[in-house]
Amino acid sequence: MCSSDLFLKDTDGDDVADVREVILTGFVSDNQQHNINGLTIGLDNWIYIANGGNSGNPYWPDTPDEKLRMGFNDIRFKLPNRPGQTRQLEVYGRSSGGFGMTHDNYGRWFSTHNTQHISQTVFPARFLDNIPMPRGGTLAQISDHEENGLAGIYPIGTQDTRVNHPEQSGFFSGGCGITFYNGGAFGVDGFDNAVFVCDVVLNLVHVDFLEDTGGTTLIARRDPQNPKKAFLASTDRAFRPVNMTIGPDGALYLLDMHRDVIEHPEWIPDEIEEKMDLDAGKAQGRIYRITPKDKGLPLINSDLTEMSNNRLIATLANNNGWHRKTAQRLLIERRATDGLHNLTSLASPGFLIGNTPVSPNGNIHALWTLEGLGELSDKVLKPLIRYGTWRAENALMIAETRINSSAEIREEVLSSNLSGNRVNMLLDRTSVV
Repeated sequence: MCSSDLFLKDTDGDDVADVREVILTGFVSDNQQHNINGLTIGLDNWIYIANGGNSGNPYWPDTPDEKLRMGFNDIRFKLPNRPGQTRQLEVYGRSSGGFGMTHDNYGRWFSTHNTQHISQTVFPARFLDNIPMPRGGTLAQISDHEENGLAGIYPIGTQDTRVNHPEQSGFFSGGCGITFYNGGAFGVDGFDNAVFVCDVVLNLVHVDFLEDTGGTTLIARRDPQNPKKAFLASTDRAFRPVNMTIGPDGALYLLDMHRDVIEHPEWIPDEIEEKMDLDAGKAQGRIYRITPKDKGLPLINSDLTEMSNNRLIATLANNNGWHRKTAQRLLIERRATDGLHNLTSLASPGFLIGNTPVSPNGNIHALWTLEGLGELSDKVLKPLIRYGTWRAENALMIAETRINSSAEIREEVLSSNLSGNRVNMLLDRTSVV
């Protein structure tokens, strides 16, 4: 069987999509729980797709002979948004084979799969051409709380024994729906820089906090306040959390698939399956809204389409990631070149809003908005390469596309004080060294 990536749009406001366009096709869909999933717009304006495990050889519908071999990899694509651009489709990096993928405020990507609840894609596949690599590539398991390859979690209520993996009882076995929190609603000591992961088998949501140790990979640590307690758990065995998202109000929205039986029938012994109602609970799925305790969230205008371009530019520095990403997307879709002065200022480290310096988040989103509009000059990019931290990391991602064509950018990278694996691999892929 073959599945496709669709674009759906409601143009008349009746909540029914009257535009239906196949963007990509050629994905294998033999096993439903391993389909492609997790379509997510990255900071870099590419759309990322998690493999899921079924893989395939995707292609644009009008060029069926130009297929991309996914193999064990996740992929990404970009559609043209201005004259002179062409559509692009490429392998991104080794896949975990699970459901969901997420990125942090600086564009670092994380995924999950069943027992391996949090992985980081350290280097994109394009850096690894012709470099001997182990089968797993640079997909790194970053949890610091594994016990013989499994991470213990803390369900509540009576637990059933898994019919095909009894050894996984009390450990992650159905990790899915990985979500980086950047909603800003829980305060500076709340969950910013945390990653939530569902376990659909043990009826809970786990939380890890990311720690940057200065190395290539991050470390995911348990909640220090509650190291032996789930973020959220239920005694209802049919509670099946599978996915999450951050709302414009900063709340965490949780999707409960709700099923008495969550095991795939393919892996249930026939004699046991005969006694089960595989559809039980099917009509009781629900969505939960999770907010700070004893603190209501204000109602806000989340229809950013009503905003002027200059208001959208200011929104790039919002403390809520949904607002930042939506503002960036709308500015690029509008081809909003009337606000270039403000965008350029916002991309500059040290720029002040009132008396407050713009956060790195505002700088980075302004940088990628300029790049998406095709209006990022080398003059603006150069000082960011020298600035350090993740502003420089994102500037380097853009410099990668210019380093062979721009002597200015090439010299800036070579003369900077930057070091580390990504810089070395970037230079190794060019004619510089």
